[in-house]
Amino acid sequence: MQNYFSLFMRNSKIHNKIWTERKWLDTWSVNHFLFGMISCYCLGLYLDALTAFWVAFLAYFLWEVFEFFMKLEIITNQFMDIVVSIFGFLLVALILPSNIGITIIIFIFVLMELYGYATKFGFIGTKEKVTEQG
Repeated sequence: MQNYFSLFMRNSKIHNKIWTERKWLDTWSVNHFLFGMISCYCLGLYLDALTAFWVAFLAYFLWEVFEFFMKLEIITNQFMDIVVSIFGFLLVALILPSNIGITIIIFIFVLMELYGYATKFGFIGTKEKVTEQG
C-alpha cells in the first residue's frame, strides 16, 4: 500500500489535477463531507441534535469565510462545501443509533483516518501547485 501512495505522490501532474479547485464540487468536497460526518458524531456526544447542527453549521460557515478572505476558492465552491458538510452531518444524524457500540467507534475511526489521508494529499498537492506557480 505504501508503494502505491509513494508512486501516486511522485506524479505531481496527476496529483495536482485531482486536487484542482472546481466551480461547484471538487476533491476537497470529500473532506467536507467526512468532516460533516465527524462533527455530527463528536458534537452529538455533548449537545442535543439541534444545537449540534447549529454549532457545526457555524463552524462550516466560519471556515468558508476564512477561505474567502484568503482567496482560496470561488464563491460557488464555498457554498457547495457548506452544503456537502451539512449533508455529511445529516447522514450521520439519521443513520447512527442512539446507543454507542463498537460498530460506531470503528465507523468513526475509519472516517477520521479517511479524513486525515484526504487532507494530507490535498495539502501536499496545494503546496506543490503553489511552488510550481512560484
